[in-house]
Amino acid sequence: MSNLHLIFDPHSDPDLLSEFFERFSGAVGSTSADRASLGTESEQEIRTRIDPATVSMVLLGTCTWSRAAVDWEIQAALASAPDGVPNGLLALTLDRNAERNRMPERLKLNVKSGYARLYRLPRSNEELAAWVRDAGDARRERRHLSENPPARQESDLPCDETGEW
Repeated sequence: MSNLHLIFDPHSDPDLLSEFFERFSGAVGSTSADRASLGTESEQEIRTRIDPATVSMVLLGTCTWSRAAVDWEIQAALASAPDGVPNGLLALTLDRNAERNRMPERLKLNVKSGYARLYRLPRSNEELAAWVRDAGDARRERRHLSENPPARQESDLPCDETGEW
């Protein structure tokens, strides 16, 4: 399986995040759900976490779309990795019943271009593992579709608990 880097807002939907990590630890490994440092890490710290990864998965909670640090991590993941290829990218909506989830703009660009895929919560570890493999394959097969504008979101956008702005 590809080395996986998770991008999420630890303050958004903590119950759904905990449930995700409990149910899918077999597919995502031992990544911790209690990362409270979102937005306080330096670019070097983010790069150190991302560099070993080949795939980045964005866990979409209610306000994930609004967080500047989420945009920074997606931007870093799409920058050329040590092997010269951007990370594969996929996103999961944490709430299986959500009508829609807003996406960070950089993620939305890559879903629209066909580089990244957006999924609802998977039914099994095997299904999630297949999605991660597809994102890993995209690094080479769909690399030309990757979009990573240089401008980044400078601050968090306002968001209430319904995800509206």
